[in-house]
Amino acid sequence: MTFSVLITTVKNSRHGLWFELPSRKAIEKWRELEDQGEFPIIENIVSDFEFEVLKSYNLHQLNAIAQGLLDLPEHLRKDIHQLLNYEDLDELVRTSGSHFIYHDAENLAALGKAYFEESKLPEDFVQTFIDFSALGRSLEDIMELFEGLEGYYEFVG
Repeated sequence: MTFSVLITTVKNSRHGLWFELPSRKAIEKWRELEDQGEFPIIENIVSDFEFEVLKSYNLHQLNAIAQGLLDLPEHLRKDIHQLLNYEDLDELVRTSGSHFIYHDAENLAALGKAYFEESKLPEDFVQTFIDFSALGRSLEDIMELFEGLEGYYEFVG
């Protein structure tokens, strides 16, 4: 998941430099242009996210968001677009995804079983009396659960 930005200047918007964020060099170039009396601008952003989501951010904020996304666990990065249905990009990066509990379960039955195993009931009781598929479906109905690429998430924020 990358962000690339094209930095140009107000005076010379036909020529610019592309930087992949996070990048210390992009910040240094921005400052260099300011020191030369230029007015640097972000001419374009190429990202996995819609431009509308990113256009209001300045270079420092984009750099911080790009670094924050790199710092997220891989399973969160894989399902980032689904997570953004529950909170915005700023909040997701600020909290490092802590509003989401990831469950490594391939289906609702496995999710139901994992929840029930956390209850510390004896295994033979659990296997005999519990329909884990039904429990998983019920959990999906009553909690803010959604399926990611490799497991389930619970939004707790």
